[in-house]
Formats: sequence, C-alpha cells, structure tokens
Amino acid sequence: MYKQRILRQFSFSILLTMGLFTAVISLTLNSLWELKNSYNNLSNERLPRLSKTNTLHHQIERLITLSKSLTESKNEPERQITMSEIEGVLLGINRNVDTASNAFLSRQMSVLSREVNELNALIIDKIQSTGRLFEQEQHLVETISIATTERKLSALEQKKLTELLLHITQIHQQTRINKIRKIQSDISTLLKTFPSSSANNQVFDVLGEHLLEDTGYIQNKIESLRIIGRARGRGNFVANLVKDVANTLEFQSRKTMSESLKESAEVSRAIESITHTNTIIVLVSIVISLLAIYLLYKRIVLRLVDLSKDVELASNDEIDEVASSGNDEITKLADNVNNFLNKVKEQEKTLLALSRKDPLTGIANRRAFESTFESMMAQAKRQEWNLSLVLVDVDYFKKYNDEYGHAEGDACLRLVANQLNETLTRSTDFTARYGGEEFVCLLPNTNIDTAKKKTEDLIQAILQLDIPHSQSPHGRVTVSAGVATFPFNKTSNWPPETIIEQADKALYRAKDKGRNTMDAFKI
Repeated sequence: MYKQRILRQFSFSILLTMGLFTAVISLTLNSLWELKNSYNNLSNERLPRLSKTNTLHHQIERLITLSKSLTESKNEPERQITMSEIEGVLLGINRNVDTASNAFLSRQMSVLSREVNELNALIIDKIQSTGRLFEQEQHLVETISIATTERKLSALEQKKLTELLLHITQIHQQTRINKIRKIQSDISTLLKTFPSSSANNQVFDVLGEHLLEDTGYIQNKIESLRIIGRARGRGNFVANLVKDVANTLEFQSRKTMSESLKESAEVSRAIESITHTNTIIVLVSIVISLLAIYLLYKRIVLRLVDLSKDVELASNDEIDEVASSGNDEITKLADNVNNFLNKVKEQEKTLLALSRKDPLTGIANRRAFESTFESMMAQAKRQEWNLSLVLVDVDYFKKYNDEYGHAEGDACLRLVANQLNETLTRSTDFTARYGGEEFVCLLPNTNIDTAKKKTEDLIQAILQLDIPHSQSPHGRVTVSAGVATFPFNKTSNWPPETIIEQADKALYRAKDKGRNTMDAFKI
C-alpha cells in the first residue's frame, strides 16, 4: 500500500508536471502566434499606411510650391504648365486619400479644387489684363514718339509731351491705386492747360482719350492692380487651404502611429503577463523537475523577455536591431521585427533626402538651404568668422526658354547647377537652387576678397560651358552674381533676411552693369 501510494503520488506528480509543462508550452506558443500576427499586421497594414502618409506629405509640400508658382505666373504657358502639375498633384492626393471614409477631408479637397480653379481664372484675367496694358502702353509711347519726330512742336509742346511721358512712366511703375488717381488728376490738368488753338492739339486730344477714357490706359492699369490684388489674396487663401489639408493628414498620420504604438504596447504587456504566469507555474513544478523547468525558462521565457525589451529599445532607437539566434519562431519573429525596422529607417532616409533635393537639378533645394544657412550662421557666430552668401542668376533665361523651349531650359539649369557645385571645391561650401533660374552659394569662413574671387571663378565656369544663347548679347549662357559678406561674433545677430537682401541688391547692381559679372556688399 505504501509503494502504491508513493507510486500514485509519483504518477500524480508526473502527470501534474506534464500538465503544467503542457500549459506552459500552450501559453507560450499562443503568445508567439499572437505576437507574430501583430507584427505581420504592422508590416502589412501599418507600414504601407505610414508610407502612403509620407507620400501625401511630399505631395502637399509640392502643392504649396505650385500654388505659389501659379499665383506668380507671368505668362500663359507658365500658367498652363503649373496648372497641369497642380491637377496632377490633386489627382495623386485624391488617389492616396480615402476621402469616402472621411467626410471632412473630402469637403476640404472639394473646396481646395474649387478654389484652385477660381485662382486659375483670376490668373488668366491677370495675364490678359497685363497683356492689354502692355499693348496700350506701347501704343501711347509710339504715339508720343511719332508726334516728337514727325511734327513741329514748340518748346512748350515738347515740355508737355515730356511731362506726359513722365506721368505714363510713373503709372507703369506705380502699384498703389490712390497714387495712380493722383497722377490721373495731374494728367487731366496738364491736358487742359494746352492751348486749344495749337495745330498739334489733336495729338494731345488723342493721348487724352487713350489715357483718361473708361477703357483707357489708366483705368486698365487700376483694374489690373485690382486683379493682381485679388489673385494674390486668392493665392494666400489657397495656400492656407493646403495647410489645412496638411494638418488633417498629419492628424491621421499621428492617429495611425498612435494605434501602432498602442498595439505594440498591448503585445508587450501580453508577453510580460504570460511570462509571469509561466514563471509561477515553473516555480511550482521545480520540486519535481528542476532541469526541465530550467531548460524551458532558458529556451523560451527568457528569450521572449529579451525580445520584448529589444523591441522596446529598437522602437525608441536605442539599439539598431533586435538580437536573434537559433532557428525557430522566436528567431523568425525577431527577423521580421528587424526587417520592419530596416524598412522604416530606409524610407525615412529616402524621404528626408527627397525633401531636401531639388527634383530638376539634383542639388539641394531651398528647404535644405534654409536649414543649412541657419546652422552655418550659428557656427560662424561660435567660431567668430565671416560668412559669405552668393546669389547667382542665369542671364536672360526667359528669352532662352522662349527661344529653345522649356526642355532645353531645364537641361541648361541642370548644367549650370552641376557646374556651380563642381566649382566650389571645399567640402564646407554649399550650393542650392534658390528658385527658378536663381541659385545660392554659402561660403563659411570666407572674407570678401576670397568670396569675390570664388564668385568670379563661378561666372567663368558657367561661361566655359559654352552653351549657345542667341538672345543674349554675349551669345552664350552667362550668369550674374551678388555677394554679401558679414562678420560674425558672439554678440552679432544678423538676420538671414538682411544677408539675402544685400546679396540680392548686389545681384541687381551686377545686372545693371551689363550682366555676366558680379557685385559685392561688405558690412
């Protein structure tokens, strides 16, 4: 009876141990399966959604740039090209965004499309109005020129024509309607003072009609300014709408990220809970089979704990990858996590590079320039050295586009950008596309004399490209440059706008000299 009782107790202990180990194994496998499903869900659903969100952010940034370009369009081809690109970006956004499940975002996109079309209509009116205004202005100048050369005018008549031409020039340069009204009054007074008996009175009557009628030059100039003001206001409104859409998409992105982190946290908590349960069961079974419990704890439980910790550390970028060894489900799970982390990091690097690169020329874009400019100013202040900025503008580029086409114009910009980048040989120098046919170079720790020498090298390097330009007085593609050098120390605080403004003024002085040259500003 004693032996049977011992046997029954031993058998019960063995069965209990087997049951406990079966329970441990079942719980462990179940947790591994749930963890695998959760991370498969992250890889197959969350990651594509995050990637699509990043693509949408890039499209939104592009749309902001294009809306500004549309507002600033100077001619019909430029407007048509920009509008075509905007429509393509809007189509891409609508393709990537599930507007059917988001009524608010759907309304935003609908309003945005409508406002873009209205902005486009205003830009058409602006271009047409500017064209009519230019024709009237040419006609007025031509009329005055004919009167001056073909008619015998007295000194008084010559003086009045000169005053009239000066008023027309002032109207052309004026951007304030009240100022134009004042000039209109002066013109009316000038025409009334002309002697009615003069043989040339007819000329002044014709000029007065072309200037002062309801459809005359002055009224068309006022109407053109009003259209420009409405277009600018509509452009700002469209830009704000795009920012609203961007905010909505950012909210959705944060929501997706929050859900992913929450899901990961739930899996981690589940693993920890199962780990604690298994540990308790193993401790109860340790009296019967210490070795079995030790092996189970070492082969499964500890690895799950380490995996959970590594996942948390990897999620916080404290380690590069989750450690894995062996050839089982835990190893496969760790490999899946590593693949997921590597894909996220690669896409982050790719998106960061794309957001800082100009798609046409391949060099840095304006966004990259602004961040680099800030860091270089901070470094110059710490090191107490000079910082030079060079603005480079391709001469007569609009005429180049008109003569050779936009495809050749884009190719020309790429050649110029590459030449500028190669000419600046120092690793600390920086080149970026500033906008249109304009480029910017940053030269840290460079005084005015060295900056001027480098700028002259840039101008000669572009000239040596020997790109034909029949519409340029130089016969080849050339550039003009403006240099601004500012000394920095620990107490100086030069605003970046001041440096850019002085370089821009120097650039315009270089253009006034006849282009293919440079001018410099030094504080």
